[in-house]
Amino acid sequence: MNDGRSLCRQVRQLCGHQSGGAGHLQSVLQVTHQHIPSPLALMFNRARGRSGGEQLRQAKAVKQLHLSGKNCVQEAFFFHKPFFHEEKIGRFILGKSFGTLEKAIDILCLFDSEHLELSAQEIAKSLSIPLSTTYKYLQVFQKRQFLSSNEQTNKFYLGVAVLKMGLFAAKKTSVIEIAFPYLKLLADRSLETAVLTVADGLNAICVDIIESPLAVKFITAKGNTMPLYAGSPGKVLLAFKDSSFIDHLIETTGLAKLGKNTITDSEQLKKELAVIRKQGFSESDSEFEADVCSVAAPVFDYKGQVNASIAVAGPAERIFRENKQRLIELVKECAKGISSELGYGGR
Repeated sequence: MNDGRSLCRQVRQLCGHQSGGAGHLQSVLQVTHQHIPSPLALMFNRARGRSGGEQLRQAKAVKQLHLSGKNCVQEAFFFHKPFFHEEKIGRFILGKSFGTLEKAIDILCLFDSEHLELSAQEIAKSLSIPLSTTYKYLQVFQKRQFLSSNEQTNKFYLGVAVLKMGLFAAKKTSVIEIAFPYLKLLADRSLETAVLTVADGLNAICVDIIESPLAVKFITAKGNTMPLYAGSPGKVLLAFKDSSFIDHLIETTGLAKLGKNTITDSEQLKKELAVIRKQGFSESDSEFEADVCSVAAPVFDYKGQVNASIAVAGPAERIFRENKQRLIELVKECAKGISSELGYGGR
């Protein structure tokens, strides 16, 4: 193919002046790609003293080819600009750097629990991009419902499209799958038994466990339950429940004594739960089982709710007397990692 007219005729023959769907579009792309160099190639030839004029004329020859009616192939091919193809099935961006996509993602990532609304000026300043460019991004986000605007504050907030995607992701997300690498990390670093528990009514249920390799260790099994008020895994779950739930639990269970250090006084339990919420972890010593000590931390989901906890458990000699502070930090670190992967953006 020696000139733009020949290329144009070949593309039109492939298209047949009719909408041929994805198959026709791919044929068009194959022909044009064989004869039209990339913007970088054109720039390279230009730098070497070769204008690439014939190639550019061919590119312009297929600037606008009608597949049918409104469905067409358009190409803006001016060295540095990308070209795109539109058809009923959507738009394909070809030859475009990832910079624009990354910047768009960066804008969405600015919104979190501490920045629920942002102005265009705040976004532009945070990402060091021109305000005019920022508004172009925002217009697209609004059109696609990824962002909405507050008319009173002239600020933007995440839209329903983001909410829908989050809900779809949440349905495919299992806390057990996400937590497993952290559970293994906790077990490997502590050499103690690592346990993942979730709230189940007035109880905490063990949903995953990695046992300590040591001879003397804490042993339990998946499916085993413990009351929320006794033992660190349960207490850390209870601490983030509302007051009406806590009162209901106290009334229903009567805070029956299960171990030598079980908290059986309601006021003492409430004070303990307040401390847990403030410090971000729970500890226990023989509250549920004799001579078993544990440290647990809360796992937050994307809504900021606590329905799971991760804990390390073992003999008091090793847990409290030798490694207590190190284990507390390790458990909190693992809980924070799981929470982050579940979409939690808080502390």
